[in-house]
Amino acid sequence: MKFLVSTVSILSIAGALAAQNAVSLETATDVAVFARAGTGAALKFAPMGTKVTALRLAATQGAAGARAKVSLAATLKRVPRGARAVIAESGQAGLRGSGKASAGTSNSKDVKKFAQGPHSFLMKIAVKAGTKMRVLVEFRGRVSAKGAKSEAAVDVNGDDKPDFRAIADGKPHMKSFELTAGAKGLALGLTTSAVAEVSAQGSAGYGSMLAVTVSRADSAGRCAFRRFGTSCGPVLTGTERSSSRGTVVTFGTTKAHANALAIFLMGAVRTNVRIPRTRCFLYTRPLILFSRRTDAQGNARISFVVPKDFAGKVVTQDLILYLDGKRNVHAESTEGIELACKKAQ
Repeated sequence: MKFLVSTVSILSIAGALAAQNAVSLETATDVAVFARAGTGAALKFAPMGTKVTALRLAATQGAAGARAKVSLAATLKRVPRGARAVIAESGQAGLRGSGKASAGTSNSKDVKKFAQGPHSFLMKIAVKAGTKMRVLVEFRGRVSAKGAKSEAAVDVNGDDKPDFRAIADGKPHMKSFELTAGAKGLALGLTTSAVAEVSAQGSAGYGSMLAVTVSRADSAGRCAFRRFGTSCGPVLTGTERSSSRGTVVTFGTTKAHANALAIFLMGAVRTNVRIPRTRCFLYTRPLILFSRRTDAQGNARISFVVPKDFAGKVVTQDLILYLDGKRNVHAESTEGIELACKKAQ
C-alpha cells in the first residue's frame, strides 16, 4: 500500500485544547467505498476537504448470482483529557456461479472510472509548541478467503513514511508514541486500504477497525504509570481511557522477540531479581499471570477494566519466552510499571 498523504489522518486531542474550534477533521483525499457485481457498480464518496464529525458511507450492488456490499464509518469522540478517533470498515463479495464481484476502498469520486486504492483523512490540532502528547494506535481486523485484504498505516511525524503499519490477520496490533508539538501544533496521518473480490463461485470479506487515542502526556488521569528498572530488550508502556464500565487500562509491549510467549505479570510489591544466565530482571513477585503471544513485529498488548470503586496499586511487567533453533529456552523482560489508581470521581 502506498502511503498517500504526509501529515494526514485522524488525530484526536480535543480534550487537551481550550476551544472546540482548535480541532478540525477533514478528508485529505477523496474518501470512497465501492461495490461491484456483474456489470453493475456503485460508488459512495466524500470529496477531499469534506469537514467530518461523523462520516458514514455504504454501497450495495446485486446482480444475477452476484452480490457485493461495503461500508465505512469514521468518528471522532472526546474522551477524558483527549479524544479517540475510529475508522471502521467492512466489505463482502460473493458469487453463486460465474462472473465477478468486489467491494473495497477507493480515493476517487469518478463513478465510472474509479479504482480500488487507499484513502486518507487529515486532522489538525492547535496546541502550544512544546506540548507533550501521548498517542496510542490500535488496529485489528479479519479477512476471509484469499481475495480479501485490509491494511492501515499511520504517520506520526509528517515525513510521508508510516511509523505504524499493520494488516488484518485476526490479531490485535498496537503501538504507542510520545510526541512534542511544533510551532503549528500536531498532525498525524492515517491511511487505510481494503478489498474483497471473487471471480469464481464463493465469497470473500473483510472487517477492520483503526483507532487512535491521543491525550496530554502530562495530564492527570485517574491512574498513574510509574516506570522503574530497566528493560533488556522489549519495552512496556501503559495508557488509560474511560468506558461505561470504568477505566480501561492497556499495556503494550514492543520490540520483543517475534512470535514468542509473552507472560504479563501482576503483583503487589516490587522486587529486583536477576534472571539466571541473562542480563534481565524480574521486578515483581507475580500473583496473577496472563499469557499471550507476540506478533510478527514483536508486539503484544493486554487490557483490563479498573472498576470505578477501585483504589490501589499493582506492579506489572512483561516476561518474554522463546526457543532458539536448538530448542533452548531464552528469556527477556521489560522494565517494571507500577500502576496506581484512585477511585473514579
